[in-house]
Amino acid sequence: MPVDTRLYQRILETCFPELAVSRIRFLGGGSCRVFIVNESLIFRFPHGDGGAIPEDGAFLHHEKRVYDTIAPLLPLPIPCYRYFSAGCALFPYPVAGYALLPGRSLSACALPRQEALRAAAQIGAFLSALHGISLAALPAALQPPSPTRMGRAAARSLFHDVQALAFPLLDAAEQAWTTELFQKSDDAYGQEDIAPVFTHGDFDGSNILYDAAAGAVSGIIDFEEAGQKGDPAIDFCALLGGFGKDFLAAALGAYTHHVSAVMRRRIDLLAKRILFIELLYGIQVDDPRFINNARRRLHRARRDADPIGDWLDVSTSETR
Repeated sequence: MPVDTRLYQRILETCFPELAVSRIRFLGGGSCRVFIVNESLIFRFPHGDGGAIPEDGAFLHHEKRVYDTIAPLLPLPIPCYRYFSAGCALFPYPVAGYALLPGRSLSACALPRQEALRAAAQIGAFLSALHGISLAALPAALQPPSPTRMGRAAARSLFHDVQALAFPLLDAAEQAWTTELFQKSDDAYGQEDIAPVFTHGDFDGSNILYDAAAGAVSGIIDFEEAGQKGDPAIDFCALLGGFGKDFLAAALGAYTHHVSAVMRRRIDLLAKRILFIELLYGIQVDDPRFINNARRRLHRARRDADPIGDWLDVSTSETR
């Protein structure tokens, strides 16, 4: 069923009477439906279905706290919500809007090698600043958890779901490889004491903006999981999976914090492990596009191909 943009325009005009909406266009999205308004503003609406979105869009309140707190501390632009509403009678969930940042997603840019490596270095510098934020200066709501406890709990929970839902689709060799991968991932969190840092948490190419005219990374978006994981490896694993080993090396080369051998191992294991999130999503919504893409990534991961590949570049928001 197509998204009714007229409904969302009415919601905006009700929540923000000072905003004159002359044009609204649906862009897609994941946890939110995302619209561009007047070709200059991005608005995010949680699905508000009471099931897919925890606490009916409470993550937007979390994002606002993140942006208000950390934006001045970072070397690249991130969204700052100019518009924020708790909702209205038409839509009793948060609605948030920020000024459009230049560029397009890095995943959509086929960059020449040297240009890609320069972008990777910019990303490494950004993550240096993000991970260097003083935790003592953060409000209690943004304090990251213990990476060891969180990492192990996440691995075990994900593996439980993979066994229950995905194993029926996998052959015996794939099941054995997957079991070994999750065991190694669990073990890796016991090999060193990980000092928690403030992480983005969903740091892949879809959330990194690149301005081709400027030849540079132009912004970072979607901080809804920021501060919730604590392990710096979390913010590098999708770079390895999506862009490959040379890209990761360039990012880590510009990263100013210590990178241990164990952290590098966690990055590698997480880059393989995250493909199962897409596989589970495809199974849960019964969409073979995501299942097939995740299976392709699994095949590449088992062969140690470089890169493994990204989540399918298709909006997960339109049909929710």
